[in-house]
Amino acid sequence: MCCALILGSVGLRAAGEENFESRYLESRMNEITLPDSCKSPYRETANFMEFFNTTLYVMAARKGASAPGIAELFAVISLREKMNELFPNLAEESSLDRLVVAQVCLFDKVQNEKYARPGQPPLVIPPTDADLHAHLTGIAGRLYQDSRKLMIEALAVRAKEKKQNLNLSRQWDEILKAREKGEEKNQELLRGI
Repeated sequence: MCCALILGSVGLRAAGEENFESRYLESRMNEITLPDSCKSPYRETANFMEFFNTTLYVMAARKGASAPGIAELFAVISLREKMNELFPNLAEESSLDRLVVAQVCLFDKVQNEKYARPGQPPLVIPPTDADLHAHLTGIAGRLYQDSRKLMIEALAVRAKEKKQNLNLSRQWDEILKAREKGEEKNQELLRGI
């Protein structure tokens, strides 16, 4: 019920009607938790990003779009989506993915140091966790600035590659012209053959 209220306040439900996306998000919000692979070298990036996105939806619904840090956190997601669009040949995870996962795992590490006790089941951190929201709000500005830097670096590399490709294209044109001129020099000699 709480999730339904949250999703309804975000506007994922239209005037008393449920749409597929709101029902899906509501069901996922009830079952998604912070992935337990922070200590693993093989982190499931997609799961971390789904957890991060869901957490942002909850934060925006509870705190409002104008709350400190919310816009910056959604800007990080926007940059990530744009980076994936502009650079579809990236590996499974982009540098922005690694940045977000590192911050979520840092929170997990701090919480485990604070609350985990030997012999107890591992901590389960849902996207509704108030401490997580405070952590993300606290790092929102820095996370956004770091994300911008990564995007600027990626765009600079892309521009450099485009320039190199343009230079290679021009050089190839010159090679073709030189070859044609060389063939013209031999036209008279090879005319009758």
